[in-house]
Amino acid sequence: MTDGAGSAVHLIERRVREYPDRAALGVTDGEKFSFASYGEVWQMAGRIAGGLLRRGISPGDRVGILLTDRATWALSYLGILRSGAIAVPLDNLQKPHEWAAVLAEARPRAMYISSAYNADLREECPEQAVPPHWLVVNTEDRPDLLSRIPAELTADHPPTWPEITGGQTAALVFTSGTTSAPKGVILTHRNLAADVEAIHRLRLFDAEDRFLSVLPIHHTFESTAGLLNPLCLGCSVAYARGLKSRELLQDLQNSQATIMLGVPLLFEKLANAIRRGINKQPPVRRRVFEVLYRLSLAGKKQFRLNLGVLLFRSLRQKANLGHLRLVVSGAAPLPPDVSEFMDILGLPILQGYGLTETSPVLSVNPPQGYKYDTVGPPLPGVEMKIINPNREGVGEIAARGEMVTPGYYNRPKETAALFADGWLLTGDLGRRNNDGHFQITGRAKNMIVTAAGKNVYPEEIEMVLAESPLILEALVYGETKPGETRERIGCAVVPDMEYLETEFGRLSRERIEEMLVAEVQSICSRLADYKRPTDISVQESEFEKTSTKKIKRFLFARTKEEQFPLDSAGEGHDGDSHA
Repeated sequence: MTDGAGSAVHLIERRVREYPDRAALGVTDGEKFSFASYGEVWQMAGRIAGGLLRRGISPGDRVGILLTDRATWALSYLGILRSGAIAVPLDNLQKPHEWAAVLAEARPRAMYISSAYNADLREECPEQAVPPHWLVVNTEDRPDLLSRIPAELTADHPPTWPEITGGQTAALVFTSGTTSAPKGVILTHRNLAADVEAIHRLRLFDAEDRFLSVLPIHHTFESTAGLLNPLCLGCSVAYARGLKSRELLQDLQNSQATIMLGVPLLFEKLANAIRRGINKQPPVRRRVFEVLYRLSLAGKKQFRLNLGVLLFRSLRQKANLGHLRLVVSGAAPLPPDVSEFMDILGLPILQGYGLTETSPVLSVNPPQGYKYDTVGPPLPGVEMKIINPNREGVGEIAARGEMVTPGYYNRPKETAALFADGWLLTGDLGRRNNDGHFQITGRAKNMIVTAAGKNVYPEEIEMVLAESPLILEALVYGETKPGETRERIGCAVVPDMEYLETEFGRLSRERIEEMLVAEVQSICSRLADYKRPTDISVQESEFEKTSTKKIKRFLFARTKEEQFPLDSAGEGHDGDSHA
């Protein structure tokens, strides 16, 4: 059926034979989790594949997925891969016209769609782009995972399975488009298997681990690192109900998960919630915490001992984090102070990096010797280098390895521009430290060139501003005034209203603006003069983001141009980075 380890399908089959009765995928009713075994999940994936094959779907045909329920999405995805068809994930946070645009370009022959999206997409989608097989899935009132795919959409296994080779396309992933129109990234079975096997070689996880899945599963970070990775290793995956704080903490406790993948915004909120809880404690307890924190910090810096695992065990248990031993952050830069704070409390956050175009993981901090301000060294089998570094060693990051995409779907010019001498150009700027760790400094096209000819990386300033409890989000951009050819630095911030109201009570809009502007000026006074914003504005609402919680810079630029025609800002490469 497969050509050995060139397919994630083969790797999962190996675990099914090895652990047929082990828990694989689990869902919750809000109180307890129920799990389907490896054998049951793989049998259902086979029935889903059988349903596709019965409808005439052949290997190489495209099958769209637009489902609200992530556990059902996982089953559908596994079924598509097992049939030899190509999965086309759609972002359920996008709008119907955006879904229709993907269908018009990908032209899938079948489509799994939640009943919640059915009417809107059918109304928006041109008739010629509607797949011949429109498979509506309703997961409401279906607590059992295996019953969530309607029986009429499945069929018995075929007598012989289609052959799957590593070079065949497994998924066609349309990037979330933080900069412009999305492009279809081709990911082969070998790409996915290579990334999974490279992750396994780090020995971050073992077969006894349980993952709690909280991220949008249509995104490659979660579908590869949070689904294929654990299933190819023999782990189990529990699906959280969502990202609401109370439900998430309950699901963490009830699932007894040991591993969680997340985005920086999630971990920032978690760290801030813990800090607020500590600040509300009586003075004596706060003093005890400070002493223990300093002790744990000293043990980490002087002896590389994580004393926080023992010293703060009760604190983590009270926060429903008692079972977690490791979390991995991706999709955007993680503020170093958040990483350090959680690490000192005994819960390491390993920051990784990659792109949709690399299946996606390229590097990750190792559990031993990781650095808070880097994304670690390359995975085994991955090569990374810096192209055209400046005096500070900063240049564009390039990568190569078996997990790198062969290119974009039906876009030969964009594919050619993606590579240089066999190296994938990430569009990200960074430097390589002496110990082999890579540090991300920003996006190539985000770089601001000041009137003095200085290069400024917005992400560097945003990272510093993110340390303030008053600031929920920050966006730094370049603007060119009339008659000038160089850019000035502008900054827009969103206040953390929960923190402000807790600490200062109800404040007027004018007072909030005064406090935020003063805070930005105070923080940026620690930076070099040429890095300080000259234009500071306060936003009432959060910036619009992609499904991986990255700010859509091009939308901010567009809105800003509509309001202030003399201003401009931009974003680079469309691929989703995991920094």
